[in-house]
Amino acid sequence: MLRLSFSSSPQFPSFIFAAYKQIAAARYTFSPFCGSNPRPEEAESPENNSSTGSEVVESICNLLKQEKLPTFELTGESAVKRLTLTLTPEHVLNVISGLNDAELGLKFFRYTKAALKFKHIAATYDHLISSLLRAGLNESARELLEDLKDDGYDISCKTLMEVVTSLATTGKIDQALDLFEKAPDFKCSLSLVCYNEVLNFLIEKGSVDKALGFFKCQLCKNVSPDSYSFNMLVKAFCSVGEVKECFKVLDMMKSHSCRPNDVTVNTFITGLCRVNRVDEGYRLLRQLHTFKHYRPNVYSYTAVIRGFCKQGVLGKAQKVFNEMIECRVRPNLVTYNVLIDGFCKEGNIDEAYSMFRKMKNGDVVTYTSMIDGYCKAGKTNDAIMLLHELSERGMAANAYTYSVMINGLCKENRLSEAHDLLKQMKERRIFGGSFIYNMVIDGYCKVGNVEQANKIFEEMKGRDRGCAPDKRTYTILIYGHCMKGRMAEAVSLFHEMFRVSCVPDEVTVQALVTSLVKASMLDEARSVIFTLLAKGITPGLSSCSSIINYLFRQWKIEDTEQWTKLKEFLDKKS
Repeated sequence: MLRLSFSSSPQFPSFIFAAYKQIAAARYTFSPFCGSNPRPEEAESPENNSSTGSEVVESICNLLKQEKLPTFELTGESAVKRLTLTLTPEHVLNVISGLNDAELGLKFFRYTKAALKFKHIAATYDHLISSLLRAGLNESARELLEDLKDDGYDISCKTLMEVVTSLATTGKIDQALDLFEKAPDFKCSLSLVCYNEVLNFLIEKGSVDKALGFFKCQLCKNVSPDSYSFNMLVKAFCSVGEVKECFKVLDMMKSHSCRPNDVTVNTFITGLCRVNRVDEGYRLLRQLHTFKHYRPNVYSYTAVIRGFCKQGVLGKAQKVFNEMIECRVRPNLVTYNVLIDGFCKEGNIDEAYSMFRKMKNGDVVTYTSMIDGYCKAGKTNDAIMLLHELSERGMAANAYTYSVMINGLCKENRLSEAHDLLKQMKERRIFGGSFIYNMVIDGYCKVGNVEQANKIFEEMKGRDRGCAPDKRTYTILIYGHCMKGRMAEAVSLFHEMFRVSCVPDEVTVQALVTSLVKASMLDEARSVIFTLLAKGITPGLSSCSSIINYLFRQWKIEDTEQWTKLKEFLDKKS
C-alpha cells in the first residue's frame, strides 16, 4: 500500500490528492484509487482534461482556505498513472490568484517551490508581489524580488516600482531608496519616468533635502532630467519657502539644455507670492513679455493678483488685472473670486460689486464673498437679495454661505430671520457646525429672550441635526440664564455639561460662580467649586481665585477632603 503525504511523497502532496479525489468522484463510476476504470468518453477528452484542471484548482483553493490537508492511502501505483492531470506552474498561479489571501498564497508558493521543486513562472511572482503589497506585507514582497532574481528572471520596472512606492508610502523612505538603487542588480533598466516618480514621492513626503540629493546623485547621473523633473524641484523649494534655491534650479536647467515651460514659471511665481515676495513675482511676470517662447497666462496673473490681495494692496492687484486684460489674457472664475474677496475684505463693496457684474457666471464662492462684503458693510438687505439670486440661478448655498448671512442678521438683531435660515438649512439638509447655532442662541440671549434660545438649543440636540452643542453653546446659555436671574437653569446646564463629556472652561466657570455670588447663592457657588475640584478641573477655577478666597472666608471651615483641596488650590494661587 502506498501512503502519500507531505513527508513521504512531496511530488503529490496530500491536499492535491484530496482535490483529485473530489473531482474523481464525478468522473469515475467507482473511486479511481480502488482500481475502477474511468468512463471512456471522459478519459480521452481534451476538454475534460482542461475542465479537470480548473476544478482541481478550485478544490485546492477550498482545501487551503479550510486548512484541511488530509493524507490518503492508495492501493497501488497504477492509481497514480490514471491521474492524467499533474500540477503545473500555471495551476499554481491560478491557485494563488483564486485564494485572494496574500499570506496563504505565499505559503503555498513557498511549499511548491521547496517541496515540489517548481520553478515558478514570472507571472506568478508578479501577481503574488502585487497581492502582498496590497495586504501591506512589504517586506515579504521585497524578499520575493530576491527570489525572482535567483530564479534567473529580469525584474520589470513596473514590479520594482510597485515595491519601491509601497515602501515609500508607508514611510520607509530609506528602504525604498536603497531598493531603487539596487535596480542594476536586478537587471532592471529604469526609465526617466521611474526616476521622476521617486523624486515626486520624496517631495510629497516633505523630504526636500533627500529629493535634491537623489536628483543630483541618481537622476542626473543615470538619465537626462526633463522639464517635469526640474518643475518638481521648483515646487519643492517653493513649498518650504526656499525661493533662492529655485533660481539655482533655473541655472541647472540651462546647463542641461532644458527650457522652462509654463508650469516652471507659474510654480516659481506662485512660490514667490506665497513667501510674501509678491513684488519679485510681479517683476518676473513682466519680464516674461520679453521671452520669445513664453507668454504669461491666466495662472501667472492670478498668482500675483492673489498675492497683492493678501497683502491688502488692492490698487496693485487692480493694476495687474487691467494689464491682464490689455494683454488679452482672459480672467477665469478664480481670478474674479480672488479680486472680489479682496475688495470685500477691504470694505470696498462698490468696487467688488462692479467686478461681480463684469463676470458672466459667478459660483457659490463668488456669491458668498459678496454676501459677506454686504453684511460687513451693513447692507444686509442687499446680501439677502444676493442669497435669493443665488437660488434663482440654480445654485445651492453651502453651510459657509448660510453662516455668513446668519452672522450678519444676528449683528443687526434680526434674529427671527436668522432663525428662519436655520430652519431652511434643516429643510435642505445642510448641516453646519455648532458655531452657526451659537450665533443665533447668543443673539437671543443678549436681548434677554432665553426661552427662544432654549428652543434653538433643543432643536440643535435633535437626532436629525447631527450637531451636538459644544462648550461655547453651554457657556452662552449659562451666561444668558444668569443675566436673567435664572440661576437654577444655569446650574442645571453646568451639570449637564459633565453628562455629555463637555468640560467647562474658565469663561464658563467665572460667569457662573460670579453670578451665583452676586445672587447671594453661596452654597450653590460652593457646590460648583467642589464639583470642579472633585473632577480635577482646577484650570477652570484660576480666573475666579479672588472670588474663591472671598467665599472661603464666608463659609464655615470644615475638616474635609474637599476643604483641603480648596486650601491647597488657594495656597498655590497666593
